[in-house]
Amino acid sequence: MVSESVDGIAVEELALDAQETIRDGLKNEDSVSFGDGISGSVTMSDAGLVMVYDLRDYEPSKVNRNMLTTQLGKTDTDVTSPWFGKRVFTTRNLAAEGKLPKRGTFKCFLHREAPDRAKYDALGFATCPAGSISSPANQESHAKSRHKAEWASIEADKARIREERRDKLDEANLNALLAQQNDRPRREENPTEVSDYAVFCGSCGWFSDAKTSNSRKASLYKHTKQEHPDL
Repeated sequence: MVSESVDGIAVEELALDAQETIRDGLKNEDSVSFGDGISGSVTMSDAGLVMVYDLRDYEPSKVNRNMLTTQLGKTDTDVTSPWFGKRVFTTRNLAAEGKLPKRGTFKCFLHREAPDRAKYDALGFATCPAGSISSPANQESHAKSRHKAEWASIEADKARIREERRDKLDEANLNALLAQQNDRPRREENPTEVSDYAVFCGSCGWFSDAKTSNSRKASLYKHTKQEHPDL
């Protein structure tokens, strides 16, 4: 069975090398050999934490050593991303290789300075320090991959708001149509038309000249229900 790898370095080996770095007490930025002539440095921040780098934007982040193997094995789940299905984290010091973070001016929607931060505080959403995302597309990709639950909640809320707006628009259109119908001139009962006693439909001109008043009213009711159900 062939082992999965990142840039030719096995995920398992990356995890073991990083953990050995901790156990051996290497100092910050000490060089580590990954075998096959490949070497790099692992940045240590605190005891038990390892710096890993995102291969998509070169952003560094701290990971607990107990979660390192899991972190290194993560893949991009955004089907629109060119990294979809690929592993995206490494313990190689990308900054030392000249690969600096691709930083822009877009903030994560959970950033402490985000426009809706007060709303998200009320919902109990944590803050995110990402404040230099390179583009709106990466901003959305970041949200989908790093804040799945929060993003799903916000998307559901947006869908609810859109549905409410559609309902209000439909109601407004219906009211306008009914008002238009009510503004049409309606024919009244007139003993000089058709027969001495008749009822007329004010919408289409239909009439009934049944013998009794109750029969005429019943006919009008039946006609309205069948021909003008929206009235």
